[in-house]
Amino acid sequence: IRQIVDINISKDKLTIKTQKDEGWYEKTTELEYEGEPLRFRVDIDALENVLKRTCNFELYEKFLVFYDDNLEYVIQLMN
Repeated sequence: IRQIVDINISKDKLTIKTQKDEGWYEKTTELEYEGEPLRFRVDIDALENVLKRTCNFELYEKFLVFYDDNLEYVIQLMN
């Protein structure tokens, strides 16, 4: 079963929310960020695999692109 997580990034705050068999899980942590708020949903396994390879990313108006020399992973942002 694919597990989808909601990621919300706002000024100095990162919130991750997902549903498990036991109910909803939500974790908020501090983050150094002062840009526009971001919200996206992503398969947790896919995100984990990307973050094992790179933390480099570029933010576009509607996309977040993680990259390294051999990888480009695009996440569409939600309004």
